[in-house]
Amino acid sequence: MTFLFAGVLLLGASGAAAVLFRRHPRLAERVYLLLSLAGAAIALIPALRVLGGGAVESVRIVTGVPGGPWVFAIDPLSAWFLLVILGAGAAAAAYGAFYLAAEAEHGSV
Repeated sequence: MTFLFAGVLLLGASGAAAVLFRRHPRLAERVYLLLSLAGAAIALIPALRVLGGGAVESVRIVTGVPGGPWVFAIDPLSAWFLLVILGAGAAAAAYGAFYLAAEAEHGSV
């Protein structure tokens, strides 16, 4: 489950890196693509583990708010959705980076 949170953190960092390196577009594209693909790959690890027959993974966070603790879990159904969403997201990030690289030669994107 820690891998899922780390992957989501890397996906968020990829967007932040694109903003931070906006003055250097080539570097921003490479860092964005690297962090996006790494985040998707790392977040897929627990989903593939559960789909491979492993135990359902969960994290319980006890809070002081009404309604009880927060529980995050990956069961086989959510693992399947993670596989589809992260796979499509990684493919879209890679396609978008290469598509915009060709367009950047014609002017500001």
